[in-house]
Amino acid sequence: MRALNAALAGRKAILLKKHLEQTALLASQCEKILIEAREGEARLNEDETSRSRLRNLLGIGEAIRSPTDHQVQPPASTRAKRGCGQRRPKRDRVGVPEPAYA
Repeated sequence: MRALNAALAGRKAILLKKHLEQTALLASQCEKILIEAREGEARLNEDETSRSRLRNLLGIGEAIRSPTDHQVQPPASTRAKRGCGQRRPKRDRVGVPEPAYA
């Protein structure tokens, strides 16, 4: 891309070898890019076994678990138990007297 920009800046209609040579990266820069690309691919391919191996090496074992590690438990019952003699929750009528409870 840099070679093309150099050719266009020089008002050339074709891309010449000299443009490529002038804008080429050094071998050390190419090596660094390759290493970073491989490290990025390794991070993308990381799986649970490598994570557990790291936890074991750090000495924390199974102490810290991600949300995907544990099984999903069903939610606790939302129905509250009422004691004997307690009314069920409902709206009271407004303006009309309710009978008194004994």
